[in-house]
Amino acid sequence: MAGMLRVPRTRGALSGALLVLLGLWGGLIAFVGPYFHFAYTPGTSWTYTSGRLWLEILPGAATVLGGLILLASRVRPVAMFGAWIAALAGAWFAVGRVLSPLWNAHGTVALGTPIGGTVTRTLVALTYFTGLGVIIVFLAALSIGRLTVIGVRDARLSERAAQILDEGARHIFSFGRDTQPWDGMWSLVAFSIPEQNRAARDALRKQLRWLGFAPLYDGLWVAPRDQASEVVGQLSELGISTATAFRAATVPGIEPDGFPQRAWDLDDLHARYEGFITYAEELRERALAGRISPVEALVARTRVMDEWRAFPGLDPDLPGELLPDAWPRAAARELFIASYDLLGPLAAHRVRQIIARYSRDLATKAAYHSSELTAAAGGGAATGAGPGSNGSDGADAGAGADAGAGPGRSRTPLAPAP
Repeated sequence: MAGMLRVPRTRGALSGALLVLLGLWGGLIAFVGPYFHFAYTPGTSWTYTSGRLWLEILPGAATVLGGLILLASRVRPVAMFGAWIAALAGAWFAVGRVLSPLWNAHGTVALGTPIGGTVTRTLVALTYFTGLGVIIVFLAALSIGRLTVIGVRDARLSERAAQILDEGARHIFSFGRDTQPWDGMWSLVAFSIPEQNRAARDALRKQLRWLGFAPLYDGLWVAPRDQASEVVGQLSELGISTATAFRAATVPGIEPDGFPQRAWDLDDLHARYEGFITYAEELRERALAGRISPVEALVARTRVMDEWRAFPGLDPDLPGELLPDAWPRAAARELFIASYDLLGPLAAHRVRQIIARYSRDLATKAAYHSSELTAAAGGGAATGAGPGSNGSDGADAGAGADAGAGPGRSRTPLAPAP
């Protein structure tokens, strides 16, 4: 859904630019037209009147504002708001002069009459008001139509975003569950991306960190598992051709400072694990003893998820032979799973209490996910009861941290269900 709210700036660029130009024309032509004998009576340039203010300056400014919003906004509702402003301004250009006798003191048209011959007078009437307004309304309506319809490309992008969230959920809940044997090979990515393509370079770095890579040297990233195919896919998506992905093994005799595992700060990671273990262990004991209220359970379950989901991006899942003794990953995972599942029923109860303030029927549909169900389903919305759910059909009821965090999402505010 969030992906469908985004729109490329190019979507309204041409219409926005034309609306800005038309707005400037509508607001200024009354002041400069007299220089070319292209005006309404009295035909004097740079003369301010209330008629010019209400019938030309204000709608012209509104059209410019709407066009600028269309040009600048990448959020679909905001861009549509700009188009509607321009459409209303165009409609006022078209009918404002006809309606002006309703408020004019003498019941006459707020402006005078066009000057010049028949053809000139017709052109003045069209380009000052009626024709100008029709063109503005047409361009604004065209923009509204394009912004209202979700294109195939936009839908595909939204589907891709949902897929990333599901993959992120599976990765977070399965992280640390299985220890795969290591073949002694490292995955490496070497790249050189110029400064003018900084956006692609930053995006690649985020993707590499999400895949478990870390920078060993400038432009050389390393991971302990076979991630070469994933990296090739990411390079293709980002359109980066000046990069190489390969696998290699270290040779005997290198100094400890040259070990690839020094790309990670294992001491800091160990301290983070210990801090998480201390919190999660105390949380589990209190949950087992029944000393946590539904209100606190919802907050605690959110926090424990938020802290745990950071570890897949920090811990490269190094093989046991490369880790210090008594590495705390397994203990931290066990405590995360235990506390997350123990707090699920209480957190869901609190969510139902909140929803019931507004709709009791909707509150009964609130469900929660266990870690096992989320890992298997990829963190999607609950459509029915399953292992660890409360047995209610209906939507996810959650307020935790995002289980579907993807590359570069260290603090994304969307949640798996409690």
